[in-house]
Amino acid sequence: MALVILAVGMSALVTAAGGNASNAAYLKNRTFAQWVAANKVNEIRLQQQWPETGNQSGRVVYAGVEWSWKVKTSTTEDKDIRRIDVSVQLESKHDADPLVNLAAFIGKP
Repeated sequence: MALVILAVGMSALVTAAGGNASNAAYLKNRTFAQWVAANKVNEIRLQQQWPETGNQSGRVVYAGVEWSWKVKTSTTEDKDIRRIDVSVQLESKHDADPLVNLAAFIGKP
């Protein structure tokens, strides 16, 4: 009887440890994706040019991983402000939902 209880307890511990490892990997990827998105917004801001409306996409290697990003630039109610929407996902999972969606606003220089 004690062996059965021990086996059930060990099984629960292994399952919990596996879940924690999976969650840690997801959070690491999500953090890196957030940094990729923030870097993309900062690149646009550093150009100090009025961004054209429309869509762009590309790839970047960050932290040894290939990421896919998409930027959608759109107008706002204020003619001197543009909205920048950046989505980032792992390149290996390009059909999946983005890990991060980041919205930013840029004023006319």
